[in-house]
Amino acid sequence: MPLFGLDPVRIRVTASPAADRHLVSSSSCCRLFLLTPDYPAKRPVREALRAGLIDLKQTLGELPQRKSLAAFCSPI
Repeated sequence: MPLFGLDPVRIRVTASPAADRHLVSSSSCCRLFLLTPDYPAKRPVREALRAGLIDLKQTLGELPQRKSLAAFCSPI
């Protein structure tokens, strides 16, 4: 009896191309991270964190006026 009623042959036929695609996409992503030059930060970490938290607070404060954004952020 196959696991969860799935046909093992179909799984192999489907999983092999998916694994190949994953291998190709992950290798290109690794090249991106390894070959892209790093630039120095424009702000110190504390300043950037503070600015990000201020923006987050402002966005959360605007949720009642932005119904579509509130629906997107809803956990339900």
